[in-house]
Amino acid sequence: MITDIRKKIVGLAILTAVAGIWLLISPFALSFPDLSQAMRNDVGFGIIVAFLAAIYASLPERATWLSWLNCLLGLWVVMSPWVLSFSTDASATWNNVITGVIIVALSAGAAIMGEERFHHPTTS
Repeated sequence: MITDIRKKIVGLAILTAVAGIWLLISPFALSFPDLSQAMRNDVGFGIIVAFLAAIYASLPERATWLSWLNCLLGLWVVMSPWVLSFSTDASATWNNVITGVIIVALSAGAAIMGEERFHHPTTS
């Protein structure tokens, strides 16, 4: 039982890390046109998201807060095109919105499962 839930949590954390890696490489893969703000933002936050998710995948029993932090970072990724003024580039904007939503969803799922299993276990 605990191993099945742990595997699901680790799987979500690994998928979050993959989303972070995509965020890191997306400015190059999508050839963002001279958008240094977008490029710095996505590379920097991609590294952070992937790193935090990898740590959470290795320590889900102790580090649920890392997944909650990634939720906040995912929200930033969604908002960043407007805050950093690169929303005029459709590919950069859609990439950030879609990737940010994926990061939020995966991180929230992992965090909620981790909270329920490791921090608020049910008695049966």
